[in-house]
Amino acid sequence: MNHFHLPTPYRKTNIIGSGNYYFHKISINFLHHINHFINNQYVFVRSAILNVYFIGFAAGSLLTVPIADKIGRKSCLLLGNSLNLLSAFVSVASFHFSLPLLFFAYRFLFAVSAAISMNSLILLLQESSPPSIRGVMSFNAEMSFVVMNLAGGIAGMKSFWGQNLFALLTFPCLIIFCSIIVVLFYHESPKFLLLCKNNVEASRKSLKFYQRLENESLDYAISKIEEENKVKKNSEVKKNSLKELLTNWEYLKGFILGVMTLHVTLSLWPMLYYSTEFLTRANISNETAELMSNVMLFVSSFSTLLGMFIVESLPRRFLLLSTAVVNVSSVLIFSLFAHFQYLWDPLKYGCIIALIVWGLSYSIALGPIAWFLTAELVPLDVRAAAVSLSLCINQLTALVFCFVTLPLYSAFGMKSTFY
Repeated sequence: MNHFHLPTPYRKTNIIGSGNYYFHKISINFLHHINHFINNQYVFVRSAILNVYFIGFAAGSLLTVPIADKIGRKSCLLLGNSLNLLSAFVSVASFHFSLPLLFFAYRFLFAVSAAISMNSLILLLQESSPPSIRGVMSFNAEMSFVVMNLAGGIAGMKSFWGQNLFALLTFPCLIIFCSIIVVLFYHESPKFLLLCKNNVEASRKSLKFYQRLENESLDYAISKIEEENKVKKNSEVKKNSLKELLTNWEYLKGFILGVMTLHVTLSLWPMLYYSTEFLTRANISNETAELMSNVMLFVSSFSTLLGMFIVESLPRRFLLLSTAVVNVSSVLIFSLFAHFQYLWDPLKYGCIIALIVWGLSYSIALGPIAWFLTAELVPLDVRAAAVSLSLCINQLTALVFCFVTLPLYSAFGMKSTFY
């Protein structure tokens, strides 16, 4: 199986979690619509509405552990997408009845459902794809993230649906509904079926569905799964996967590395939420700032696609370190150019270039690898716990950074960088 001809189930994975992240960019539009409820001076109130997402995502990540280990990766994904559809209806209701507090509740519910969907999608992709394209398939989770953020960014432009919040909020309901229908036809993870449920026949059917294996190839794949994961029979260990993760040094090393890698990507959220505002404060017109933010998202989408072709060709370590250096450097350059723009106005164009380079370096390798690296570093019996807990810690840290970014920027300007 090569990179250019993937089985149909894998080509559809972008649809599975696609609806969740459309809402990130349009949340800014909602805040503009409710400014008569919250005075523009109360920046912390606006930050709270945006950043309650991180609390919900952390909570959803912790909930994923028992749910995914109990009912399976596919069922957990179906649950997450169903909750996401419910949150979409809540967002429409908050607009219809002009209830900012209901929108606040929607942001929390959306975050919980997004965490459940994203965590279970990562697990499903990791456990159902063959080792030769596992990295490629894990990029699909990132692809759904950047594509739907791009869709939200374009739809939220004033020249599109930026002034029509009802259309902006109802459109993703159709996408989320389609994602639920797609998930219904998927099989459970073959590794989960074999190692957690001890159902060899169902695992064979799952492998046949995802990898199109037959007869001897199926037998070989089953034996490789058992050999790779060294099946543990101790049921108590399975029930206490979180305790096993935190007390077993071999598991803990992989977990710590995964957490630290995720923390390199913290600039994602300020860039995603506030890039347009930062550009306008660097003396760039609002229309150009909106356009450049969406250009960055387009570049990110294209970069993710490019990353799918190189992730299995180059070492993970090289890709991760090289893109991390470029990514962090672009944030620093953006901050410096924005801070000194008042001395020489053309420096504002350097901010645009730095923003686009940031999007490219994040999506081509840094972001996708950071999201699935933890799953590759730990065995299946603690994988759900490791992935969920690492994302929980990352989101709580992101909460602090994002909550203070806009207030600090308002008080001190770009001297308060994203780090």
